[in-house]
Amino acid sequence: MEPRFKHLKFKSDSDFEEWLRKHTKYKITFEDCGQDFLVWHLDEAGEVLHSLPFQSSIWNGQFVNVLKLGVGKFPELLGDNPRTLNYRLTEIEQFSF
Repeated sequence: MEPRFKHLKFKSDSDFEEWLRKHTKYKITFEDCGQDFLVWHLDEAGEVLHSLPFQSSIWNGQFVNVLKLGVGKFPELLGDNPRTLNYRLTEIEQFSF
């Protein structure tokens, strides 16, 4: 799996926000255990597009198994280093294009 969006650059925050709205298929929220990320925006393939409030540089371009997303579940990362994260999901929003 090759990330399609990891290295994109934007002219402004508003350009980025508009792009993110157009490409986000899933917005997942993690339980708060003191970690530096609480919300991820994913595209339809599960690529992490943005991480809030921090760590976008770490998580962008990773892939989440969207077929196994569920509230109360631990999300699975796919790719070269597959693993399950230690933070449960508390909310999943799915958007249509």
